[in-house]
Amino acid sequence: SMFKLLEAARPDIEALKEKLALMYQALSAAIAHKQYFFTLVNQKRTQRKHHTLDKVKKYIDTHLTEKLTLRRLADRISTTPQYLTKLFKQEYGNSLFEYIIFQKLSKALDLLTVTDLNITEIAYQLNYDNIYYFSRLFKKYYGITPKEFRTKYL
Repeated sequence: SMFKLLEAARPDIEALKEKLALMYQALSAAIAHKQYFFTLVNQKRTQRKHHTLDKVKKYIDTHLTEKLTLRRLADRISTTPQYLTKLFKQEYGNSLFEYIIFQKLSKALDLLTVTDLNITEIAYQLNYDNIYYFSRLFKKYYGITPKEFRTKYL
């Protein structure tokens, strides 16, 4: 009867269950290995992205007195200006140009503090040809003009 047929098939069913359990273990191990591999790949990608952006930031920081163009910065890391802009914004939350302005104005603050250079010389040294634009930008970031800063704090 049906019961005898099931009893006769029991060893085959048990063997099949064992095979399925082994296949499940192998598949789980393969999935875990694949996830680990992709985690490593993503870590490497992130490290490479940080290294690339660190190179750009270092270049900016050491070339503040030069004319910094998006094309020149992108060429330094062999990418397009559009990709560099997108990458920088994704990584740091502000634009590349905001970073450059911030670094230049920080340098201006240092120069105002530790040198006797006049404001026009400082502006020109940081590649600002328009002294009024430089002063407005400085005031926007620090709340006072470079002249007011020198008068008030030095």
